[in-house]
Amino acid sequence: MKNKRRAKRQWRAKRMRNGHGEKKKCGGEAAELIPFASWAQSTKRMFFDTPRTWILYEPMDRDKSLLLAMTSSFITSSFPYPSPLFSVTHQMALSSYL
Repeated sequence: MKNKRRAKRQWRAKRMRNGHGEKKKCGGEAAELIPFASWAQSTKRMFFDTPRTWILYEPMDRDKSLLLAMTSSFITSSFPYPSPLFSVTHQMALSSYL
């Protein structure tokens, strides 16, 4: 009977320790759940809640849409082959200092 109690007590003590022989900290689970809860709440608010007022966008006029199309196509075309952009900026830098 005594050995059984001792074995049970040792088993509980062993379960309360981590792999390095240190006692486990009891507040760790709560400290891990607090950031998760705030992340889950913000995710729910951003993606799944309906807004109080809907944002109505006004249509863009033709000049602004052409400017947006040209700049976005320039930026996306400079990703696969950026060396012409580097050459132009290098020449601009040299001309401003010389």
